[in-house]
Amino acid sequence: MNRVYLTVSEKNKLRQHARAHPLLKTEQLREWTQEHFGKLPALTTVAAIVRAPISGSVLNPDAKRVQKGKFPDMEAELFQAIERRAEEQGVRVQALQNDPVLSDVSLWQMANSILERTNGGTVKPSWVTKFKKRHGLLPDQLARAARQARTTSPTTNFASCAVSNSHIRVADEEEMKDEHAGQEDTAPPQLYPQYLHIARAVKKVSLADMARYALLHRVGGLYVDADFECLQPFDALHRDNELFLSSEPLVHSVLLEKSNSAALCNALMASAPGHPFWLQVLDNIKAKFDHERLKSDAVELTGPRMLKQTYEALNSTFNADIVVFPSEFFYPEVAYWNMEPMQEACRRRHDEEAREACEWLNKFPKGEFTRNTHATHHWQCTWCRDAQLDEFGHLRDVFESPVMRPNITATGIDFIALG
Repeated sequence: MNRVYLTVSEKNKLRQHARAHPLLKTEQLREWTQEHFGKLPALTTVAAIVRAPISGSVLNPDAKRVQKGKFPDMEAELFQAIERRAEEQGVRVQALQNDPVLSDVSLWQMANSILERTNGGTVKPSWVTKFKKRHGLLPDQLARAARQARTTSPTTNFASCAVSNSHIRVADEEEMKDEHAGQEDTAPPQLYPQYLHIARAVKKVSLADMARYALLHRVGGLYVDADFECLQPFDALHRDNELFLSSEPLVHSVLLEKSNSAALCNALMASAPGHPFWLQVLDNIKAKFDHERLKSDAVELTGPRMLKQTYEALNSTFNADIVVFPSEFFYPEVAYWNMEPMQEACRRRHDEEAREACEWLNKFPKGEFTRNTHATHHWQCTWCRDAQLDEFGHLRDVFESPVMRPNITATGIDFIALG
């Protein structure tokens, strides 16, 4: 049974109803909850909610629980600023359309500005994600990006099958018990049997990597992580290119990995069906796995490093039709939650590569957006930042249209609506 969450406001209404009708049984309260909120929580959940006291005023009644950060006064002032912005646009806070006030860097800067004025210390860039979680901003942010992606690129075939980098974790009851990939095989044995033993052994983030390569090989189209925000249509890119990838900001490699060449990120990739590059990536994953049995480092085994290694090893004939766009196309912004170690590297290092990278950070604090920018990646990386996250959600809560799961067979592909 899928977990059901009530918001703070819904919990308070349930408690008030229970106190106004003390003779009602838990089952009756559960039925009342379903009738009024369209949700059917477990009986034990209803009982626990009713036993708890009615919550006082909260900044965001749509949040799942009352949570207080280290600086509640600052968060209250910051949330009020967001509310004022929403009022100016005549929308709810969660419906702000691509407003800069909800960007990670803007919230981080506003928070520290408030703290500086009130002598309350400082917060790190990683605080922004916690703030958004506390105030219910994350799910609607992803829904907003997903709606915009469909509106912006209506003719695009989205082959986004596994959303491992989003704030919405997709899992059924069995998957919650086992975060490894033994419960379901994304690539059917009759199509890619040589990789099945890897898919069953690696963690789900690596399985998501392999699934996107297999889907792009089998059916083609565009794979895009759920934390992308599309800014202009991709139609011309698809028309003019057989297969395209993109590098992420060079400053990531220089300041975080001490490399002088940009990584090839696998968060957004597109190709025509049947391109041999994807099989080469999967073959290289298999060779590395069979030789080293490396299961923990997803970036190295199945992610960006493997993608870059495969591309750089190809001969000129093989990769002639592969285009690698510069970061301005899809990755104009850096991972703001990683800003502190990048700034520390700027203070510590004095080599030419670091100096140029730090100059770029100072010149483009909110990203290098150009006329070529088609989308921007918000670098949520919940698989690496929220390894202990125990809350799960469903794609149907993010997307307005029915969520379709690809069923790939030897004769073709069907899309099945998820219930």
